[in-house]
Amino acid sequence: MGHPVAIVTGAARGIGHACVERLVSDGYYVVAIDLDTSPMVNMQQDKQVEIHDLDVTDVEAGRNLVNDVSQRLGGANALVNNAGNQIHSPAEDFSEEDLQQILDVHVVGAFSLSLSLIHISEPTRRTP
Repeated sequence: MGHPVAIVTGAARGIGHACVERLVSDGYYVVAIDLDTSPMVNMQQDKQVEIHDLDVTDVEAGRNLVNDVSQRLGGANALVNNAGNQIHSPAEDFSEEDLQQILDVHVVGAFSLSLSLIHISEPTRRTP
């Protein structure tokens, strides 16, 4: 491949989309992921971008994606954990389910992808 590889979550819109554009302009091959990939149709024309629909709260799917990237592309040099969600109501109206949904995306999803990438990228760094 020859290019450094980056994985970007929440790549369909806003900051995530801008990150994809910047990384491509900096010479990266980008694995762009989002829950809804329909806004990324134009990205498919760029040979330095591949698109995957992925729910970052699905830990197993994230692990599988990182393993696939590792096998096909030799790993990833960068991970942009940009996926996010928000609940459009006052905090006092949040349910426990609302809070859990936010934590699953912002914390659990980001942590599990990061950990999967660390385990694939540097297995000799881990200590028993």
